[in-house]
Amino acid sequence: MKKISLLFLLTFIITFPIFSQNGWETVFNTYISNDIKFITSNKIIASGDDGKIYRSTDGGLNWNMLSIGTNGQRFYQIFVLDSSNVYICGFNNAVYKSTDYGLSWLNIKPQNFFGHYYTISFVNPLNGVLAGNSKIATTTNGGSTWELKRQIQNTVFTGSFYTGNSDIFLAGDSSVALPNQHFGIIEYSSDNGNSWSRKFSFENIYGGLNGLNFFDADNGIATAKRYVIITSNGGMNWIKQDFQGVNLTNGLILDENILYLTGFNGLIMKSINGGLSWSNQTSGISSTLRNITFINADLGFTSGDTHILKTSNGGVTALISDIENIPSQFSLSQNYPNPFNPVTKIKFDIPASVETTRWVVFLKIHDILGREVAVLVNEQLRPGSYEVDWDASALPTGIYFYTINTSSFDETRKMVLLK
Repeated sequence: MKKISLLFLLTFIITFPIFSQNGWETVFNTYISNDIKFITSNKIIASGDDGKIYRSTDGGLNWNMLSIGTNGQRFYQIFVLDSSNVYICGFNNAVYKSTDYGLSWLNIKPQNFFGHYYTISFVNPLNGVLAGNSKIATTTNGGSTWELKRQIQNTVFTGSFYTGNSDIFLAGDSSVALPNQHFGIIEYSSDNGNSWSRKFSFENIYGGLNGLNFFDADNGIATAKRYVIITSNGGMNWIKQDFQGVNLTNGLILDENILYLTGFNGLIMKSINGGLSWSNQTSGISSTLRNITFINADLGFTSGDTHILKTSNGGVTALISDIENIPSQFSLSQNYPNPFNPVTKIKFDIPASVETTRWVVFLKIHDILGREVAVLVNEQLRPGSYEVDWDASALPTGIYFYTINTSSFDETRKMVLLK
């Protein structure tokens, strides 16, 4: 009986087709998309230039371009409260609302003042905040009218979050104190935008803060050109991380543990431990990515200057190179090249087993002090030979260790990053 079961299992495994989990794949070529959001799991919209947005109704397989504004209205942030309350804002007083999954749009721009707007968010269908170049405005009727609450010269607001019933956070860039010196700022209101206070100011953050994203009332993230700031206590305190040599554009927090970053040169980074360590993901493009969105832990999109990309596995990049010749045992190969700068490949083998058709596999990177700096694999894998890339652009020269861990196998090897 055991022989029959084993024969059936091996036959079942071998007849799988060769496949690759290319974490991210291009689904649409576009020109400048600053934001992308899910409306439902199948309906997605992305912002564009010259009054245009891009919309998919089949999970990203096909995209249509909609013209909802005018030339010169470059759209920036999209905010989705629900399928009947979708908002977009941008240059030249561009503020629009959709009540039918992004198919048609109503112009809800402020009538009594003009502005360029980078961020918009709502806490319910009535109460929202709109901000951009120097201006902060709020609405209590779903955007039918807007009230200008505050003007701060030489300040640009790029991100907002409306939490609870009356708390609002704004992130941006201020050069008020010294014209040639930028400050990343967090503004806070506890009374629906009627009064504001400076929550935090981060000196010498080039270009200020780009965007602001919260998972809940406690956990939030914002980025600057080379910095990430994270809060886990509702903005009472912010922890700043320095990513030298990396140009960041935005961040996303899915829960207390899973975070993403986007940036120049197709950069996508992921953390599964609340931002304590980060791993690079392979986007396959070299242009700038400006925003990222997920509807669950696996399904996500990112967009930027030239592409819209999609992942169905959280962005994990793993390639099965040979599934017809199943390895007879676990193994972890020496990375190559080694020394490397800044990308190296790591190969490992997963054997067949009568107990399971998949193994839970972890592949992690630690520095010489034992600190975890990246998680390359954290998923169930079928038997086969795998190869993953590790991009250490954000880390300094030094000795690093990579470890594979399953329920039946552990091995660690050393590698050298030489910049």
